[in-house]
Amino acid sequence: MKHFNVTVMERGRRRVELLQSNNKISAVNLAKSKFPGAMVIKAVETSAPMEETIGNFTKNLKRSFKKKIDINDKISTIARSLL
Repeated sequence: MKHFNVTVMERGRRRVELLQSNNKISAVNLAKSKFPGAMVIKAVETSAPMEETIGNFTKNLKRSFKKKIDINDKISTIARSLL
């Protein structure tokens, strides 16, 4: 999914909301449904937030350090080779 900075005008104040969507049109529709009294001004595609990027990186890093071969399988293989 892509990330979009959607500029919304509500009660005379402009603010930017970060939304996750497949494309620009669905991001605008999501903003309209999420903020019913607001007017959507524009939507601009942006990169993922740093927290999400770091979270994905650490999750993948932890997954790469998991033991890939069970200890019991290692023991049985070594024991068979010694016999």
